[in-house]
Amino acid sequence: SILAGLQWIINNHERNWGNNESSRGIEVVSMSFGRQSSPGSDNSDDGSSAEAQLVNQASEAGLVCVAAIGNDGENSVNSVGAADTAITVGWLDDENTIDRTDDSISSSSNYGPREDDGDDDSYDELKPWVVAPGSNINSAKHGESSSILPGSENNRASDDYTSLSGSSMSTPAVSGMIAVMLEIGEEKRMSFFEDGKGIWRSEAIMDFLMRFSESRGGATEVHQGEDWNDRYGFGIIDG
Repeated sequence: SILAGLQWIINNHERNWGNNESSRGIEVVSMSFGRQSSPGSDNSDDGSSAEAQLVNQASEAGLVCVAAIGNDGENSVNSVGAADTAITVGWLDDENTIDRTDDSISSSSNYGPREDDGDDDSYDELKPWVVAPGSNINSAKHGESSSILPGSENNRASDDYTSLSGSSMSTPAVSGMIAVMLEIGEEKRMSFFEDGKGIWRSEAIMDFLMRFSESRGGATEVHQGEDWNDRYGFGIIDG
């Protein structure tokens, strides 16, 4: 389950995996989960779910949590993506070009803001935080699953690729860029690495993304002098 998976990550976030000097712990959590209920404009989560609370715990432990916003084209932010500390990601159609000027938000990408949790802090309602390309992304194809009879060979993944679109495709791109940002932060001993792992790491990454993403769509709200748009968030990641 999602809860069990998140708890495992928290329990093992500082584990030594024994492979090499760099294989210690977990730094980034990239999440994309299906919904348990039907989409709808009144179906947005306010960040109080058990899944969202575990995401917040993971962030407090020093992990940077990144979550797909969903693909219903609704004002809906659910489950892990609604967590106060989640970096929630929407997706763009890049028109299959390297020209960023023709990139636009997909009509299927869910949008915000998240439902108000009543704490008088609008900061944690700003979902999505950023967006990234998520159209026709090529990836390795998973193996078909079925029941395995005793003594038979296990199913194996086919040597093939598939192309998919959605926030499940854009979220790993953001997670990968954040991993590079953390590596640079460690090498340069930036301030958010000086005091070990804690919520300040996630806060620092969110601040960088807020200030240095490519703003799009006009301001729905303004936060710390930066324009936030209900579909683009603080903009397109710019790595």
